[in-house]
Amino acid sequence: MNETEKGLSLIGWYRDSRSTSEDQSLLDGLAGEVLGHDSAGTLNETQLAKLSFRAFDILYSGLLDPGERAALVTFHYAESASLRPDCPLVDESILAYYRGYHAAALSLGFGVLERYLRSLSGWTKIDPKPSFSELISAVMRLPSSDWREVSSRSLKVTYEWYRTTEPPPLQFNRHGLHHGLRGHTELDRMNFARLLGLLDSLVAAETGRLRRGFVANPAFEMRLDAYRQCVALGSEQALLDLEV
Repeated sequence: MNETEKGLSLIGWYRDSRSTSEDQSLLDGLAGEVLGHDSAGTLNETQLAKLSFRAFDILYSGLLDPGERAALVTFHYAESASLRPDCPLVDESILAYYRGYHAAALSLGFGVLERYLRSLSGWTKIDPKPSFSELISAVMRLPSSDWREVSSRSLKVTYEWYRTTEPPPLQFNRHGLHHGLRGHTELDRMNFARLLGLLDSLVAAETGRLRRGFVANPAFEMRLDAYRQCVALGSEQALLDLEV
């Protein structure tokens, strides 16, 4: 792990092969700031969130640009035997995100993730419910690769036991959201992108590549059109932002 990868990992991100050279230069500088705060002991919760959002702003287009995302769901996810059946749920979560329903998108995305891990582990409907540790270890069934290691690290945070007195950094955790242990947080907007990045890396580990090239087909065109038309509505966003 080089210095940039180490710095990004401290704020819950990793180097993304989709980053442009300009993006990479920005990420290198940001990672240096993170390491500086870590060395000085000033990487507190406020700084952690601030720096992580800056990384999110840099990585956003690769993770949530409608064209990029439509291509990944249509072609990359379709190559996964474990994820392909749940592409409609992936679409629903992405549409919710584009409409501004970030917590709803994240919650549904966590459901997709768990279904993927259950499939990967060979779980069937007649089997006992798998434990968190069994779900996390399912990723080790995939071929050894950097993608698998990135996925494994993220999964350990995602399935960490949520303690209300000491919540996981950046709230990237399914237990806290699904069990009512925490409420609304602006971090959900960023964490949904983080979750999509995790699904991307899992499928890349499964298939041996992060598929980028494609030839447009009717399914892609339909998905791209729906994604582009699904935008946050002012009245709905005002309601979501209302302080009570």
